[in-house]
Amino acid sequence: MCTVTWLQTRDGFELRMNRDELRTRAVGMPPAICERDGVRYIAPRDVEGGGTWIAANDVGLAVCLLNGPSAPDGRTGVRSRGLLVEDLADARSVVDVRMQIGRTLLSSYAAFTMLVLEPGTAACVARWDGSTLIVDTAAQSSMLLTSSSVDLEAVVASRAAVYREYMRTSRGRDAEMLEQFHRDHSPERGHRSVCMHREDACTVSYTRVAVCRDAVLMHYEDGPPCT
Repeated sequence: MCTVTWLQTRDGFELRMNRDELRTRAVGMPPAICERDGVRYIAPRDVEGGGTWIAANDVGLAVCLLNGPSAPDGRTGVRSRGLLVEDLADARSVVDVRMQIGRTLLSSYAAFTMLVLEPGTAACVARWDGSTLIVDTAAQSSMLLTSSSVDLEAVVASRAAVYREYMRTSRGRDAEMLEQFHRDHSPERGHRSVCMHREDACTVSYTRVAVCRDAVLMHYEDGPPCT
């Protein structure tokens, strides 16, 4: 349960992510700088499943992951999907990520959608449904990535429509437009809104990543971005 948007800039990219979770889930740890095989990266941490849902490294590569639909038979992965993001945090390019995913035993993971961004390179979106991996190596930044454990089709359609309206009415796709979208409650404050609120779940954090020629920045807000 998450929503991800991004836009590519002249020398990098802007990435935004709302993380939605059950209210009973433990609060995530705020971002910290870590190192893996000589590559430094910054990422928040999931204290229950381990790993992270979003990471950006000092090469300028960012990886984020959304949960996919639950398996019809109720099966779950034997390994946390957040650990896969951490495994990829030291990658030096989109090509590296694709090669590592190709060598990974994906049957250990429940379904997911993963976005990989690198300055000067088309966005890559990988979708694993539990049996098949589909990789889009030229994902458009007008695309909205979102997921929900409740009323999935209606949620996706509603959030996509709101996003299209933001793009139509804004003077251009810019960082400020993304900020406003991720705090939005259209069509009403509830399970379909981007800033999501349900009795059992809500948007629990908001993460902003900005990568430019000489900096990798991560801004993290604990709690719903509307607050």
